[in-house]
Amino acid sequence: MREGVAQRAGTLGEVFRLLAETYPDKTALQDAGGSGVSFQTLNQRINRLNAALTAQGLEKGDRVAVRSKNRADYVEVFGLSKSGAVIVPLNWRLADPDLERLLTDCAPKFIFTDATFCARAMALSQTMEAPAKVICFDAPEKGALAYGDLTVGPDAPEP
Repeated sequence: MREGVAQRAGTLGEVFRLLAETYPDKTALQDAGGSGVSFQTLNQRINRLNAALTAQGLEKGDRVAVRSKNRADYVEVFGLSKSGAVIVPLNWRLADPDLERLLTDCAPKFIFTDATFCARAMALSQTMEAPAKVICFDAPEKGALAYGDLTVGPDAPEP
């Protein structure tokens, strides 16, 4: 009996790698407009994101928070598990006091967000004992990193 990707993968990060090896040209994600990305391209973007954040100080065990509505970029953030990051998804409907409590508790090194929350994420980050770097999927606020800059460029090796 042939083993599937899920049975061969020991971690979520390995799932992305194995899917890219097994189905490189198949569509991994498709947005509402019909634009899609292959498993190979998705894995390459995830590897570039891992390399970029490692250069920014990401280490195994670091928390990475993400607050956004559904989008392909959200899935890519889960690929940071390849570097040993602990992903902390946050509901985009959370009220500020709840969000502040969760961010204080998990103490993320990075916060990923969309444009609707970027300014608030920057403000909340500054209240944390060790301020997180904010990465905005869309046009970033001053002081935030632009997500698009972290996933482009030459291919990066598997972490």
